Amino acid sequence: MKHDTIPVTGYRLRRFESVAYYRPGPVSPTSGGVFAPNPEPSTQNHEGFFRSLRDGDWCKLIFLTSIGLLWVSLSGPAAATDSEAETAYAIGVGYHDLDEWQAAIESYTQAIAFDPTHVKAYHNRGIARAQSGDGEGALADFTQAIELAPTFAKAYVNRAKVWDQQEAFAQAIADLTKALSLEPANAETYATRCAVRRHQGNLYQAIEDCTCALALNPYLEEAYRQRAHIRQQSADLEGAFADYSRQIELRYDPAQAYVDRGDVRQQQQDLTGAVADYTNAIELDPNLAQAYLRRADAHRVSGNVPEALTDYTQAIEGDPSKPQAYWQRAWVHLKRGNPRQAITDYTDGLKRWQKPATRELASIYHNRALAHQRIADRVQAIADYTQAIVLDPTRAETYANRASLQWQTGNLEEAIADYTRLIALDHSDASAYFARAWLRLNRGDWQDSIADCTQGLLLRPGDSQAYQTRSEAKWRSGDRQGSFSDLEQAIALAESKIKPDLQYRLAQRRALDQDSSR
Repeated sequence: MKHDTIPVTGYRLRRFESVAYYRPGPVSPTSGGVFAPNPEPSTQNHEGFFRSLRDGDWCKLIFLTSIGLLWVSLSGPAAATDSEAETAYAIGVGYHDLDEWQAAIESYTQAIAFDPTHVKAYHNRGIARAQSGDGEGALADFTQAIELAPTFAKAYVNRAKVWDQQEAFAQAIADLTKALSLEPANAETYATRCAVRRHQGNLYQAIEDCTCALALNPYLEEAYRQRAHIRQQSADLEGAFADYSRQIELRYDPAQAYVDRGDVRQQQQDLTGAVADYTNAIELDPNLAQAYLRRADAHRVSGNVPEALTDYTQAIEGDPSKPQAYWQRAWVHLKRGNPRQAITDYTDGLKRWQKPATRELASIYHNRALAHQRIADRVQAIADYTQAIVLDPTRAETYANRASLQWQTGNLEEAIADYTRLIALDHSDASAYFARAWLRLNRGDWQDSIADCTQGLLLRPGDSQAYQTRSEAKWRSGDRQGSFSDLEQAIALAESKIKPDLQYRLAQRRALDQDSSR
């Protein structure tokens, strides 16, 4: 592993730059914080030591160790402390190469004990601590390295990356700005500051930094990727398309670049072009599950359902840990009339969800409830709608669907409560007023039923059924003339096939009214 490309879990640009295999002396004011190479035999022997360790060449390992110990013994008492510090440091570098962070930290710490001014040991220990998740320890080490060598640009850059991980964006930008004042031609530092500003939400200046990076190095693929994402986020689809295309030309992770450009084409409604890009990505990397998932989405939107199902299945086989492919395939099954398969996929996706509950999950529970409704499993459907409401209490459709099921299962009070919440979310929903009016009529709340019908008719005045409901509520409350008037209005608005029934009811009510008045 190269020490200037040590990856950190998380964002791609949050890698740390090491100064391994460099001389421990003072920083050259003309070098921009880069130490001069060390030609000493001790460094060469340690490098060979760890190469032998990796390769399993134990004879060579013993030989190199012996030579190193002999060199230390010949160095004399005056040189013992310096050589011991360098030996411990070199061992730390070897562990660093093997990603053995705790062992590297221990070796760097030993080097610092021998030489408290060992800038490289502080710096590389900061990297190892950052890799092992000790952000505070990493910040302390990078700060110490900066105090010992104030012109050491890499230390500022690496400290900025830790600040970025801790979302201390102002501090990160300050460190990167300082690093650029020391190394104004460092394109990678501009790209790093671009990433931090993107995390901060300062998209305009982030684009400026990426553009500066590319002016210094037109082949810096990471800057194209960053700027492409920012442009896509800012709805500059043409600019994003151009940057992703440049990544493809440079052969920088071209499979992923094709996927990203395909996403842009989907946003541009170019489904054919999007499918072509996803297909290119799959040809370059047949195991790229994301490409299958995106191509499946494009097929689904364009109506190619069989192809969509095939790609969703391929995405699941390529990466069974991602829930989105299960849920998208479930949606296709639901639309095709296969609710049981949809339930299975929704459930499998939920088992694989590792993040905190969000509104995205509310949609999944809502859709699984729809699937349960299709197979007449009202109890489970109500349970899923309830979970969806817990996750997103602002979705009116979920209240409407649960209210309907509560009504069907005879839970009138719960149904009324759901329609009441629905009306609170959407005062213009006439159907909710009419449904609640009918439930209140059956519960014996005549005046509340009349009020709901009246409000609903203000929103939708041509509803024959609402006039029938209000007519019934008025009849039961003793308002005979109001009931006749509403029933006449219902007859006028009703379909021809039901008019005779309504007319017969009106005639009966009039007769009853005459009998009671005698």
